[in-house]
Amino acid sequence: MLFFIPQNSLPAIAPGLTVHIEFRERAERRDDNDFFASLNDNRATLFTRGRVGLAYDAGEGTTLRAVYQYDNAQTMPTVGGDSQATRQDLVEANLQHRSRGSIFTVGRQKTSKGGQRLIGALEWANSSRSWLGARLQAGGWDMFYGELESNPVPNPDVKLAYASYDGPLGESLVAYKFDDRIVPRTSVTTIDDRCEHKIGNVALTGEAAYQWGRKSGLDLEAWAATLRATVVASPSVSIFVEGNVATGGSSSTVTRTFDNLYPTNHLYYGMMDLQGWSNMKGVAVGANWRATSRLGIEASFHSFSLYDKKDGWYGAAGGINKRGLVAYIDPSGASGDSIGSEFDIVGKYRISSNQSIEGGFGIFRPGGFVKSFVGGPIEESTWGYLQFGTKF
Repeated sequence: MLFFIPQNSLPAIAPGLTVHIEFRERAERRDDNDFFASLNDNRATLFTRGRVGLAYDAGEGTTLRAVYQYDNAQTMPTVGGDSQATRQDLVEANLQHRSRGSIFTVGRQKTSKGGQRLIGALEWANSSRSWLGARLQAGGWDMFYGELESNPVPNPDVKLAYASYDGPLGESLVAYKFDDRIVPRTSVTTIDDRCEHKIGNVALTGEAAYQWGRKSGLDLEAWAATLRATVVASPSVSIFVEGNVATGGSSSTVTRTFDNLYPTNHLYYGMMDLQGWSNMKGVAVGANWRATSRLGIEASFHSFSLYDKKDGWYGAAGGINKRGLVAYIDPSGASGDSIGSEFDIVGKYRISSNQSIEGGFGIFRPGGFVKSFVGGPIEESTWGYLQFGTKF
């Protein structure tokens, strides 16, 4: 469904009051998600998301903001009945005060850090992520404490606190996550540094993190790292190469499986959202082409393997991927460590300054580890989408 709204079509309601409206419709098709050719698990899903936001400028640097969100997911599998999930909530409801270069925000709000590999707003999902808490940004410092309010998988027992400093050596972050939902409780402390450096027409972005705490009743000792090099080949073409690693595995007293925290993994490990930053080794190569001032195309190839072949295959949502009720984990390690490879291509076209349309296609070819769970004819998994969005 495509419709067009002229800019500045809303009348002024009151002095200092502004209105924001956003609508997004995305149709997705996913085939052979279980990689088993003889079992039909194909499905199509229509994702609808609408937002209405109000912001009131109270003067002297103070703004009141509220955003109501409605989202609906209508799934139509080829086998079995249709399903529908609807959610509505205030994803943002906060007061923000700006004074002498500092920003203080209290209430329901979104927060992201660096490249969103550890903390992100998850805007790609139909139900994005927000927190109930307080945030202070001043002089390169960013300090936050909040409880998880809106998330694709709701969990009000999660608390997150962080402090970061953006200085000459990049953005340094200390984050603490506490999850009271799971017994035994989870408490994870993460130190992370993200830096960027440019050499001629090559831009380097690196990030490294170390974690400790308690998880699954065990002591946690884990780390992760990434490095991306982007080469500007021409004014309209850039090429990137990226490497990723995150520890996994455990002993009777220690777990080394890196906790991905609350990221936007969709940006980095394949558009199909089958891979997260936990117990993995991965390489990626891709290219961005600005075909016209309105049209951009990106193609990428990813290859994934397990860091520890006795640990599981973790998806973008943070948990171990499953085939039906069977989790992708082989404690013996006999299934090897080859997860597989993914190829993606995405195109985005800007219709106007506030409207866009995009579409993409992905194909995942399973490796030996994944194939060992199928036990029959192997099929590649495919995924595609078409999305329209407008906001003003």
